[in-house]
Amino acid sequence: FVLVDDYDLVVSPAGNPLTSSGAADFPKGQRCAHPVTPPPPLCGDGERRRLLVMGATATLSTSDLSVAPGGDVTCQVMVRNAGELVDQFTIDVVGDAASWSQAEPAVVNLNPGESAPVLIRFAPPRAAGVYAGPVPFGVRVISREDPHGSVVEEGVVVVGAYTDVAAELVPAKAEGGRKAKYEVAVDNVGNSPAMLRLRAIDPEDELDFRLDRTEIALPPGTTAFVRLQARPRKTFLRGEPTRH
Repeated sequence: FVLVDDYDLVVSPAGNPLTSSGAADFPKGQRCAHPVTPPPPLCGDGERRRLLVMGATATLSTSDLSVAPGGDVTCQVMVRNAGELVDQFTIDVVGDAASWSQAEPAVVNLNPGESAPVLIRFAPPRAAGVYAGPVPFGVRVISREDPHGSVVEEGVVVVGAYTDVAAELVPAKAEGGRKAKYEVAVDNVGNSPAMLRLRAIDPEDELDFRLDRTEIALPPGTTAFVRLQARPRKTFLRGEPTRH
């Protein structure tokens, strides 16, 4: 028999020489061709080359977590070398939680078929920029031997809410013949929306107040300014100024 191309096996009966085109001059019905799989190409040393399998698998111990701002919570990802080579894997967190999350350790070296646990720690700061509520995340595992074959396991961490409001009177001191004008700067430094009701009080009960609004809604990390007028209940046309 003679291999005339990568896919056809031509069988020549005894006494029938091949023609110049490479095929035998077969009597009708005596030529047969069978599709075959072409062999792998030869390497430089004459050995056949084969395709190596590379990559990783990752499994999260849990995909739903909760954490309070200023605290931390952990889960575990099991990283397995699913390839046929010794490989190094880099583990990190992607998504909105990336800036306050880390993998411990961030790099593992694994033999083929070997697995290793990696701790994923979430530690959101107590800051208005880290909003309360569910935060989707992904744990990414990147193979050094096959960077394009990375895997990502997804989950959600729920950040708890806290309330923190501050107010400042601007200016702190004002003078006037019959009234004084101020602004009240109200800051929501918590991580959740704040619905606030304002009321001005004079412990000595000598002033009347007027606010241009008494209710405000503040998203986290924002400031609102409210105008305030203060007027003494008793006025004097003459005499020394009175401090209130």
